[in-house]
Amino acid sequence: MCGSYKIRNMGRFEFDIAINWARELNWMQGPYDADCFWAVDPSGFFAGELDGCVIGTISALAYDDRFGFMGYYVISPEQRGKGYGRQLFDHALRYLGKRIIGGDGVMERIADYESIGFTVAYSNARYCSMSQKYEHISNVADVASEVALSDLSAYDSRHFPGQRINLLNCLMHQPESSFFALIIDSKLHGYGIIRRSDDGFRIGPMIADSADQADILYRALVSAIPADRKVYIDIPEANRQAVALVHRYGMQKAFATARIYLNGIPDIPVDHVYSMTGFELG
Repeated sequence: MCGSYKIRNMGRFEFDIAINWARELNWMQGPYDADCFWAVDPSGFFAGELDGCVIGTISALAYDDRFGFMGYYVISPEQRGKGYGRQLFDHALRYLGKRIIGGDGVMERIADYESIGFTVAYSNARYCSMSQKYEHISNVADVASEVALSDLSAYDSRHFPGQRINLLNCLMHQPESSFFALIIDSKLHGYGIIRRSDDGFRIGPMIADSADQADILYRALVSAIPADRKVYIDIPEANRQAVALVHRYGMQKAFATARIYLNGIPDIPVDHVYSMTGFELG
């Protein structure tokens, strides 16, 4: 390697570089997501800089002292294969330390991740279809204020290995975003968020106690956006009911990754997870 290469923390507006690179790769970014993602861990965004120019990005977000998640790992095409990316990746790993570290790896790179100690837990897939309106759906609260954040946090913490209530609160209050909670006998049994993406809308997260409840949430979320818009959902294919749901609504697979972990695999009920926030944040 030649030239002066260094790794440093990104500033907030530099994070837009990572967003735009991800957008160029059709990773389906949201126009309002950046501020929400940044707030998870402002110290966890890194840039690889060569001779004063950013040539690589990565995020390594510490949700809490137990769990972190890596994403936005992109090296400019002309600088790939020169070792810059590996240095950036190792820097991110050191930042997260002994936490359980999650990520979503593209299929063609899985062997590389396994060679440095990551374990494949299951496959994920992005599905897409066109939205439509459904009849009135009962037991669903369509006003975020009807659900206490403490109740949402307690429910979410049983299904996600890190603390992310601030992220959820930000996502549900974005422009062009809707939040729905499934409430039965005054108890929370699931929730979902749908928000604007580059060429449509994306569902995520969406969590439910049963397949029937997930179906109710899906219909409520899709009904909240205009008809005939693209709608995306990122599902863990280890949840067979999630696979059945996307097939039931005629959704088509658009992209696939593998969920990988280092330092252990979280003990969470994946069969309750019907959509992730996205491949960048878990």
